[in-house]
Amino acid sequence: MNHFLIFGTSYFIFILLIFIGRDSLLAHLPLGLLLLSFPHFIQTYWIWARGIKNWSREWIPLAFPILYVTIFFLIDYFKHPIFSIDTLLKVSYLYLLYHFAQQLYGITLWSSMKWGIHFSSLRKHLMRMLFLVTAVYSWLEMETRGEVEYLFFHPVSSWKLSSGYLIFGFALVFCLSVIVVFLSFWDFIQKKNLRMIYLLAPLGLSWLWFIPPLNKDLTFYLPLLHGLQYMPFIFLKTKDLSKSGQLVLAVASVGIGWVFFRWLPFEVSILEGTLWPALILSFLNNHHFIIDGRIWKLRDPANQILLD
Repeated sequence: MNHFLIFGTSYFIFILLIFIGRDSLLAHLPLGLLLLSFPHFIQTYWIWARGIKNWSREWIPLAFPILYVTIFFLIDYFKHPIFSIDTLLKVSYLYLLYHFAQQLYGITLWSSMKWGIHFSSLRKHLMRMLFLVTAVYSWLEMETRGEVEYLFFHPVSSWKLSSGYLIFGFALVFCLSVIVVFLSFWDFIQKKNLRMIYLLAPLGLSWLWFIPPLNKDLTFYLPLLHGLQYMPFIFLKTKDLSKSGQLVLAVASVGIGWVFFRWLPFEVSILEGTLWPALILSFLNNHHFIIDGRIWKLRDPANQILLD
C-alpha cells in the first residue's frame, strides 16, 4: 500500500487527467490540497519539533523567518531591476522544483532499501542528477514558453532565455535517462530481479511531472501529489501515537493548514496588492523545505523506523 501511495497515485491522477479532463480535476483540487497538501506541512513541523533535543542546533530554521522577511522587505523597498520580488519568487519556485526532485530521489532510495537493493555511489549520483536536471529543464521550458506569469499569486515577468539552454537541457535529460534505463535493465539481466524494473517507476514520474507538454497540466497537481507521497512517511513517524492521538493530529493539521495557507494569506491584508500572499506562501514553502532537510535523512538513526 505504501508503494502505491508513493508512485501509483501519481500515475492514477495522470490517467484521470486524460479521461476526465483538467477542468474537472481542477474543481476538486482545493479540497485535495486542504486534506492532503496543507496537513503534511503542519505534520512535518510537529515531527521536527517533537524530535528536537537541543534547540541551539536548530538555529537555521529558527533564524530563517527573520532573515527571509527582512530580505523580502529590503528587495521591495529598493526595487532593483535585477534583485526584485520577481527574482526572489523565481528562486523560490526553483527551490520548489528542486524539493520535488529531491523527494523523488529520496523515495527511490527508500524503496530500494526496503527491498534489499543497494545501488553503487555512481548509480545514486546519476539518478539524483537526472531528477534535478529534469526539474530544471521543466523550468527552462516554462520560461521559454512564457508560461510563468504568476508565482505564489503574484504576477511575474518571464525571462527571455536562449533556445540553446533548452536544447542542451533536453539533451542532458535524454542522455541521463538512457543511462539510467540501461543500468536498470542490466541489473535485471544480472540479478533476475523484477524489482530492478519496478524502480523505473520514479523515472517515469520525473518525465510526467516535469517534461512538456505534460507538465503544463500536472504542475497544478504537484503539491497534491507531494502530499500524497508524504502520507506513508508521516504514518511511520507517528505510528507510536494512539489512534485517538493520530486523529487529533490529522484534524488539527487540516485546520491549522487552512489558517496558514488560506486565511492568513488571503483574509489578512498587511501589504498592498499581491505582495502579502507572495510573502506568506513563498516563506512557508521555503521554510518547509528547510524543515524537511532536518528530519528526512535516511542516514539519520532516528529514521531507522522508515526502513524496518
